[in-house]
Order: sequence, then structure tokens, then C-alpha cells
Amino acid sequence: MVTIKSCRRDGVRGEAAPYLTPLIHPLTQHVLGSDPARLNALMDAHGSPAHLMFPQIFEENLYRFRRVYANADIRGDVLYAMKVNRCHSFLKAVAINGAGADVSSLFELQDALAAGVEGERCSLSGAFKSPDFVELGMKAGAIIAIDSAEEFEGLQALLLASSQGDKTRIKLRWNGDVGASRFGMNSEALRALADALKPFRHRLELEGVAFHLGGYSIRQRAEALAVSIEMIRYFRGLGFDANSVNIGGGFPTRYISRGSWEAFQGYNGPHYYMDGRSPDNFYPYWSPRVKEEALEDIVMACGNRERLRQEGVALYVEPGRGLVDQAGATLFRVKGVKRLEAGKHVIVVDGFSFSACEPWFQSEFLVDPIVIGAGQGDTGVAYIAGGSCLESDVLTKRWIPFKNLPQPGDCLAFVNTAGYQMDLMETRFHRAPTPQKLALIATDDHEGGHGDWSWRLDESF
Repeated sequence: MVTIKSCRRDGVRGEAAPYLTPLIHPLTQHVLGSDPARLNALMDAHGSPAHLMFPQIFEENLYRFRRVYANADIRGDVLYAMKVNRCHSFLKAVAINGAGADVSSLFELQDALAAGVEGERCSLSGAFKSPDFVELGMKAGAIIAIDSAEEFEGLQALLLASSQGDKTRIKLRWNGDVGASRFGMNSEALRALADALKPFRHRLELEGVAFHLGGYSIRQRAEALAVSIEMIRYFRGLGFDANSVNIGGGFPTRYISRGSWEAFQGYNGPHYYMDGRSPDNFYPYWSPRVKEEALEDIVMACGNRERLRQEGVALYVEPGRGLVDQAGATLFRVKGVKRLEAGKHVIVVDGFSFSACEPWFQSEFLVDPIVIGAGQGDTGVAYIAGGSCLESDVLTKRWIPFKNLPQPGDCLAFVNTAGYQMDLMETRFHRAPTPQKLALIATDDHEGGHGDWSWRLDESF
């Protein structure tokens, strides 16, 4: 998250709010623009909101991350951070392409294995993992990230009780020596725990180091990777065959153009929001280097590529948003539009804010919705509210500018919502069903573009 201070001055309050037009993948653009009646029919059948999932775009992102490995001639792979979205078709794409999964609970591990992800390609994360979670990970041959000496004590008990012949694979998680956290150890504690593991070499395979840093600094991750490779050498000096580093996620993505991002920063302030309060932090909705570009920079900085190759160390990453970027969209049907004062309105949609927003960050989703339908209303600004009885049920607090305000029955499409917006705060408030996920697959036309598209329930994958 980034902190943005308002640049507004009283003398420029007559400026219009900027349009934060989303960047849209051609496939998404094709689906949203090809047949509005068909989209409305889907909502008639499956309700509002409805989530459109694009596993083909997910696979494109996976391919781009993997291409960095091929171009740099280094070993390793991509592990999908499952917490970002509970989409079955994404997980099936992981299995089909032989990639891995970052699992943070017993339930995620069970789903990964059920989808066909190989156990040895799974990595268990999360502080103080439950015994049943760890036991299943051990049986599946997964890697277990150890966050502390205290957590290792729990693993010791499982090792003593286990009759399993294969060694249990572990990584020690480093916290980057920044701040106090339940995740990972500082360098001193990590080396001390590695020393304490020597009596367990017949039962343990210490494969390397894992870390997951907050924020989105490419330089910080590059420097941490360099330090982690040195830690691998230390582990080897203790007699372990350590051979890999897992640098976690935090690869930024782009939701809007650079011009829109800068226009937002210049306009942002309390006047921009329906409650007169501007959030303190925002996801960086535009970054100069994103996804696989960021990974490439991390690999090429600090001599990391040469060190990885010389030391024979494999590099693993755990993208969340980076893998699901552009791979989902959320449709809401408009229930009504209420005029509040001259030029200002509230749009009420059929659904809740929990299904497509950033309330868990106490932030704002800085992407304007696309109106699908007649859209014959007047020009004006509006914030968008959910259909519950809570005044705080708000999808966007911003006064969003509309050239034509939507009308009841129109559809609002929020693009690029697969990265945490969809179901992190999903709820059955008012006993409403949770939104349906529909996986869309497009065929290529004779000119190489996107032709017709079909759909199936995501849960059927």
C-alpha cells in the first residue's frame, strides 16, 4: 500500500474528477462488448453480482512469469498464492501446467491436491500451522515454511510420532530483519535454529530460505534475495543440501494508466469522497515495472542471476495479484439511481460491497465501472452503494464521473477484480447467496483474434 497526500488547493476546486478508466485485456473487452444481452441473460440466470473468470488470462500470466526463468537460464518455478481467489478454474490451470501452490491452510492444501496439483509442488505457509495441516503436508511431500523455533517444536512432536520414511522438507522463513512480525525470524534467530537442526538431519531436508516482504519494493526484494543466497551457503556448511530460495509475492500490477494514476493523486482529497474522508493508503494502481517485469528486475539486480547459477540455487515465487491480473471481472445490476443534490447521485446495486472492493484495506477501489446497457441517464457524479441495510455498504466512496448515468436494469462491470476484491470478505448477509463464479473460455477466430465464447460454472472444474 502507498500513502498519498492530497495536492488539492482551494483555487482549483472547479476541476472535474478524473476518469479512472480501467486497463482491459482484449479478451475481457471482447466479452463485455460483444453481446450485452447475453451478459444480462447470465445475470438473469445466476443473479447479481456475478463473477466472470478468465482462466486463459491466468495461464498467460503464468507463462510470462515462467519465461523469466527461461530467459535468465535459472531454475525454479511459480507457486500460485491461493489466498488471492477461491477460483477452481485457476487452480485447475495450475495443475494442468505443472505449477505449484502456496497454501496457507489445511483447506487450501486439500483443494490444491484435489485439483491435481502435485504435493511436492506445494508450499505450506502461515505461522503456527495446525497439526493436521502439517501432517497432510508431510504425507504429500510438500515444503513446510518454519516461522520460528517455537513452531519447529510442534514439528518435532509430529516427527517423533510419525513412522513416515521420507524426510520432511522444510524451509526457514526469514523476516528480512525488518520489524516485529509473527512471520519469519531475524538473521540471528534463523541461523541459531539452523544450527539446532543438525541432530535431525536424518529426518529433515532443509531445502533453503523463504521470505515474504511487505510493500512492493523491487530493490528491497533483490537485496533480500542476495542475502538469502548467502544463507544457503551457511546451511550447506552445516551439512544440509540446501538448494532453493522462495521470495514470496508482492509483484505489483497495473489497473489504470500512468496518466490516470497521476491525475488521481493530483485530485485526491476529502472533497472527492461522499463521506468527506480520504483513505490514507492505496494499492499502487500503476507501477513502472509490474508482474514478470518486476521479477526480471529482481533476478538481474545485485548480481543475483549469476549467484543463482553459480551456487545452483533454484528461485521460487508466490504471485497473487500478479497471476490473476485481468483474469476476472464482476457484474452488478443497477437497482436504482437517487439524486442527492445538483449533479450528485448515489447508484444502488443489487449486491454487497464485500464482493468487489477494497474495504479490508479501509481503502478504495480506484477503477471506474463500465456501464453495460442503455446508459441514457444525465451527466453527473455518483458514488456506488450496495443493496444492504448498512449505510457503510459502499463499493466506491468516490464521486465517480459518468457521461451518462446508468439506469435501473443496466449492468455495471468492474474489471480486474480477481485479486482479492472478489471473495476475501464474502458474506451471506441478509441470507443472500454468495455470488456465482462463471469461467469463460473464448475461441480464436480466423484472424487470430477472439471469436465466440462459452461458459461453465467455475465450481465444475
